[in-house]
Amino acid sequence: MRKRLTRLSRPDLLNLAELSHATAKTASLEGATALFRAVDALLPVRGAVWVLARWDANGEMRGVHQVLNFGYPPEWLALYRERRYERVDPVLRGYRSGNRIQLWSQAFRRARSAGEQSFVDACMAFDLREGMTAGVDGTKGFGSVLSFWGGDLGRTARHRIVIEFLAPAFHDLLIRLMAAAPTGDSHETEKTLTRRERQTLYWAGFGKTTWEIGRIVGISERTVMFHLGNAMGKLNARNRAQAIAKAAQCGLLDHPP
Repeated sequence: MRKRLTRLSRPDLLNLAELSHATAKTASLEGATALFRAVDALLPVRGAVWVLARWDANGEMRGVHQVLNFGYPPEWLALYRERRYERVDPVLRGYRSGNRIQLWSQAFRRARSAGEQSFVDACMAFDLREGMTAGVDGTKGFGSVLSFWGGDLGRTARHRIVIEFLAPAFHDLLIRLMAAAPTGDSHETEKTLTRRERQTLYWAGFGKTTWEIGRIVGISERTVMFHLGNAMGKLNARNRAQAIAKAAQCGLLDHPP
């Protein structure tokens, strides 16, 4: 890895050092969101999903413990879980085969079975055509899969080097977030939020403004702010971004309410 880092420019090396240092000090969902924005400034990334899970001896994912979504369509994540795409995802298959960095387009070309091709077709329907996924083997059976979505990713060796360098730091961050996560049942959290509160949070997660949310839901801006404020209070969030992150962590934004 050290030899590959010499291929990066001095500004890139400085940015990576700062980002790695910031990641080591982060232990909150809000901080993780700020980190993704820093990655977004460094790479041509449209979105990212970071997953911490347990893996069995055969390399199969057996339990997801932490998911951070930055910009992926929530409908896609819901569909992925509903159809259990982890069983046919050629990107995951490549990771299990020992290739720690996967370029999606290359993995998609390896699709052979009907199930694998169905997965690729679904990716195309959501415009998830290109990206890079890094896998990190951790301790005590935990591993991370860090997927970065972006049409220009993989066009230069620089993209791969940057993601490969940052992946272990992001894995450690997911471990810290899991340790700090509340032990309460996410279903109980869902019950405490009203349908309007979940609606406004859902659309806020897409980056919609208060005015846009009001138009979509059919309520006034003032009412949108009221529901968002209530949701922030129930989720013990300091601001809208933290409320969105906490709701996503509990799986409340996977489906349109």
